[in-house]
Amino acid sequence: MYNLKREDINKASQVLAKAFEQDPAWVQVMTEEKYPIKQLSLIFRILLLYTIKYGNVSAYSSALEGMALWLPARYGKMSFWRILRSGGLKAGKEMDRTLSKKMQLVFKGLDEKRTFYTNKEDIYLLILAVDPMHQGKGIGSSLLTSVIREADEKGCAVYLETEPDENVRYYKKFDFEVVDEMPREDYDFRLMLRKCPAENG
Repeated sequence: MYNLKREDINKASQVLAKAFEQDPAWVQVMTEEKYPIKQLSLIFRILLLYTIKYGNVSAYSSALEGMALWLPARYGKMSFWRILRSGGLKAGKEMDRTLSKKMQLVFKGLDEKRTFYTNKEDIYLLILAVDPMHQGKGIGSSLLTSVIREADEKGCAVYLETEPDENVRYYKKFDFEVVDEMPREDYDFRLMLRKCPAENG
């Protein structure tokens, strides 16, 4: 695995934007946006800076075919001051002003649910993504296995949010369980948890 560096962020943000271009939640955020890929890239730039500061960004290789962004659950709530300290304010200023409000509506309630279902030291898998050109090669599984190994070594759970049914089926193969759902108009957020080894028994 390759630990992402700040100089990789521009390329990494573009890869993530392509990977999530058709994601139901991000499609809703980008409704009526004239340049959705550009705006998505700015959003993911902020998320990358934030996760480098407070957690870990693992790439499959320096070619950035796929990435896992994860951090301790206590840092899951992205406050203004945390974003500022991570260096994300510049990208935020370049974003369309309406996007912040759209994101608040689309992702409303997720912070509270995450706090309810996790302990502060549990791992929050913010993003697992593979460049569409490299999907189906086992890259996502390798990245996810690496995150799970880290959690098992620390004796903590792994928590994530996803939407499509195929994603749910995928994560269940790695012992994640759906612990809650948050319905939206065109999709549902599925909140999934892989318990720590001690809890499994």
